[in-house]
Amino acid sequence: MNELRWILLIAGIIVLALIYLLGRREHARRRRRRQDELDAGSDTADVWLATRSEHDELAPAPEDLDELQDMLQEEARTRPISQTPPAPRPPEPKLRPPPKPQLERRAKPPAAERPPIGGGKIISLYVVARRPSTLKGDAVLRAAERLDLEYGDMQIFNRVIERNGRRYIVFSVANAVQPGTFDLETLPQQSTPGLALFMQLPGPLDGLKAFNAMLDCAQQLGVELNAELLDETRSVLSNQTIDHMREEIQLYSLRTARGRAP
Repeated sequence: MNELRWILLIAGIIVLALIYLLGRREHARRRRRRQDELDAGSDTADVWLATRSEHDELAPAPEDLDELQDMLQEEARTRPISQTPPAPRPPEPKLRPPPKPQLERRAKPPAAERPPIGGGKIISLYVVARRPSTLKGDAVLRAAERLDLEYGDMQIFNRVIERNGRRYIVFSVANAVQPGTFDLETLPQQSTPGLALFMQLPGPLDGLKAFNAMLDCAQQLGVELNAELLDETRSVLSNQTIDHMREEIQLYSLRTARGRAP
């Protein structure tokens, strides 16, 4: 529609300009004729005046041309500038959520051997959270890695030694909540009220040496997890209790050694 209006306006200007120019030429021609007719007489002058009046009614006035020009200028100012619509942007690719981090599993070592349970003695300690807190699974996992505890087939952590190409479990760290196991996949999001450390006599090491290693591990876990240490009766582990447990281990080792003597 805008282009059609422009075409009509321009055509109108051209027509009016032609009429105006033709009128000017006709006016000049008639002036010459008027001069000739004046010389011929007054009757001829009256005929020229009548003809001039008829022509002036058809010719556009200068004010009309000015008004038409103003209208064209206003149209040019108010006409919106045509713009090429922007090309549609390609749809942005949908971002996939980053994959959940998976716990790195170490190369599975050969299974460690645990001393046979029949006739053995179990020594245990507990590392429990200070109420009302709990032990966070991710903190337990980091502490186990720093203390060189291995995750075993029974889904608990073990302290393992190697002798003559064979691997032996010295002591273990289990979940204090039944069934006592840890799931590595969900452990970082889980929590537990405590850990149970236990060892079996006789074992791959001397009884006192194995107990001191387990006690040291329990104390470090207590520091790293801000937890308390308890004995087998779930009482606070005191120095007196530790001395009493060492005496029992020595007596058991002596009785075991005598039983093996010929």
